[in-house]
Amino acid sequence: MRHLTKHARERILLRTELKPENVLQLINDSAAISLGKGEIFEYLLFFSPFDLCCKIAVVSHDWGNIVSVWDEDFDLPEGILVPTERDRYKAKKLYQAFTFRRIGERQQTAEGLPYYSATIDVVVEAKTVYSHAAGEITRSQGTFKKECIKAIWKELSTLASITEENRDKLHGFVQYQISLKALNGIQDFKRYAISHKKVLRKGRPITRQAAE
Repeated sequence: MRHLTKHARERILLRTELKPENVLQLINDSAAISLGKGEIFEYLLFFSPFDLCCKIAVVSHDWGNIVSVWDEDFDLPEGILVPTERDRYKAKKLYQAFTFRRIGERQQTAEGLPYYSATIDVVVEAKTVYSHAAGEITRSQGTFKKECIKAIWKELSTLASITEENRDKLHGFVQYQISLKALNGIQDFKRYAISHKKVLRKGRPITRQAAE
């Protein structure tokens, strides 16, 4: 696995419209053509779609780091091949394959990515007395109430433990309202409710006193 040096980051920002991380991904995914190896460096031709041309990544042998990025018309060391039209065509095809491969990977793993931010409200007689941020859950976990409750059970049972210890101070029907707000600006909002008694029946929370 290759890495970027500070110098390489600076040269990428100066000489390409690609982000440094994108160049690193391209090289690590072998979406580049080797123009040859010198005593210290290997020279890899890759396509930059935003520049509408190819660039050359300079990679060190010993550490494998990308140390610089050159424009295609830089003078190459002796023994390193000058890019041909065929090389440019191959580099472009490699970039396209790399892009669609990553799109496919993204689609396959989308269900495992954080999708909702979850909040648990402690509600007594229709009045919210406390709100707790329960973190992020995936799309599949937020699709059904049972899966949602399972995903945030640790936070929910902890709140129920505290509520149960202070039940004599709370007068009336107690329930927990779970609100799910979609991330990344997507307009999607879900809300589930579960009573305090039902949380106890599903698995009585451990109180502080019982844990001591």
